[in-house]
Amino acid sequence: MKKKFISIRYKMMVLTLSICCFTLILGFSLNLYQNINNYKEELAYNTSMNAKLISEYCASAINKNDTKYAKKILDKLHTIINIENSGIYDNKGNLFSSYKNTKHKLDELIINKLPYHAYIDDKLVSYEPIMHNNKFHGIIFIKVSTKSLKIYIYNNLITILFIMIVLLILSYFLSLFLQQIITKPILKLSEITQNIAKDSKFLEVLEHKSNDEISVLYDRFNSMLKYIHIRDKKRSEVEKKLKETQEQFSSFMDIMPAATFIKDHKSKYLYVNQYLKDYYKAENWLDKNVFELTSKEKAYKVLKDDKKALIYPIFTESNVIDKNGVEHYYDLWKFPIKQKGKSTLLGGIAIEVSKRKQAEDKIKFYIKELEKNNKELAEFNYVASHDLREPLRTLTSYCELLKEDVGDVMTPQIKEDIDFISDAAKRMNDLILDLLELSRAGRVDLKQEPLDLNKCIEEVITDLKYIISESNGEITWYSMPVVRGDFVHIKRVLQNLLTNALTFKSDRIPSIEIHAKEKNNICQILITDNGIGIEKQYLTQIFSPFKKLHSREEYKGTGIGLAICKKIIERHGGNIKAESEIGKGSTFMFTLEKYVEINQ
Repeated sequence: MKKKFISIRYKMMVLTLSICCFTLILGFSLNLYQNINNYKEELAYNTSMNAKLISEYCASAINKNDTKYAKKILDKLHTIINIENSGIYDNKGNLFSSYKNTKHKLDELIINKLPYHAYIDDKLVSYEPIMHNNKFHGIIFIKVSTKSLKIYIYNNLITILFIMIVLLILSYFLSLFLQQIITKPILKLSEITQNIAKDSKFLEVLEHKSNDEISVLYDRFNSMLKYIHIRDKKRSEVEKKLKETQEQFSSFMDIMPAATFIKDHKSKYLYVNQYLKDYYKAENWLDKNVFELTSKEKAYKVLKDDKKALIYPIFTESNVIDKNGVEHYYDLWKFPIKQKGKSTLLGGIAIEVSKRKQAEDKIKFYIKELEKNNKELAEFNYVASHDLREPLRTLTSYCELLKEDVGDVMTPQIKEDIDFISDAAKRMNDLILDLLELSRAGRVDLKQEPLDLNKCIEEVITDLKYIISESNGEITWYSMPVVRGDFVHIKRVLQNLLTNALTFKSDRIPSIEIHAKEKNNICQILITDNGIGIEKQYLTQIFSPFKKLHSREEYKGTGIGLAICKKIIERHGGNIKAESEIGKGSTFMFTLEKYVEINQ
């Protein structure tokens, strides 16, 4: 609704007259109130003095019980105007004498409050005690009319009204004068402002001859116009550059081989690039939220992600069906766009990964097939090992039976042949068991849990107690860290390495040291011995299956132990290697991840 225009001249006049009128009414009201109070106080004082004067003459009349003398004294009150009636009461409150036949009765409460003066029903009543020689003889009562007070108030009101009319007339002419001095320049300023708003001409100059606040206002207004002109010119230049930047941004976003968009905080689309328009007719998305563009279930998921992205950047995957009904897959990044003093916007960039998705699906299929084949291979290994070990057990059993059957007629040659067959069967059985262990080390699920290496080493040394005692070996270890890994498998690695260190010994008493190094949450465990050592060209080959550097007559074993260690450590995400020098000993090193608590 358009507001009614009211001229500043009219406002100035109304304001001036209102202030003058309010000030005059307030001032004269206070003055009249003060004068009335003064008049009342003066009337009460005069009445009290008259009452005291009469009481001095009436004291003896009361003592002598002379009512006529008391009446004569009271009758003299007729000389005082406004007194309506009066009375004298003895010390018991009984009427002793009266003026104008008063029948006023005393109130006991008033007797206890002497002297007492009050205005009751537009009348002034006064009670004064009659005292003589400091002895109470009675009370004198006087009632006075306030007619003179009303006349006084009326006369004052007439005077005040006349003065107010004169002052309001003067105020009216004063307001007219002020209009010429104040409102005329302001109206001129208003006119210039309207012209500027209409034509946008900021170079008009206001002139004022006086040297006052209006002149200062004109000067400031002229300075403001000059500043606005300069700012308007700069703004035009900035708008031009901004438009160029927006065109560059739009061109850049449109040629990108990716989908880009901007949403408001309510998930309504504010901007989509040409990629989305070409493939998805996204121009129809503008000013619409996700509930208007997709299913309710999917919309809730998108809205949930959008709320997170208004706070911090997020990554998600999305699939969208294009205008031809073909489904495409995208890697989608959403991030907040902060605005000073405004609500945060949501930006998004999506890169199509449909081909990668297809490749990943193929890889998943091949992995599934590989897992299936591995499972079948494991089952085959188990069956094959069982079937292979069964003839070996039979062969070993029959060799023992053959020894019993031959008995005393067994020649050394026959015994050697039978022992050779038994030994070959045993080695074949050990080889099959090690192959199964190697296969199991690459397939069994690993437990990634806190692993105290100190406890693990203690158990290994307990298991190898017989071998250590037999070789007179010494194993020393220092405080070891807690790592992340599978206790059973890491124990098998330590057991294999320590067994080798005790087995491949030199003429010296075996001495083995175990310690660890830490760097960037990675622990390197080192096992150093003083054994026979390994030639450098074999330091990498020894971790291959069946790689033996010595004959079985020198050292027993199948050559699979280090291959099992390598398989276990690599499955833990670490690596294993060896350093050695012939005749001095070897150091085997493997790495594991250090266990770090989440709250750290």
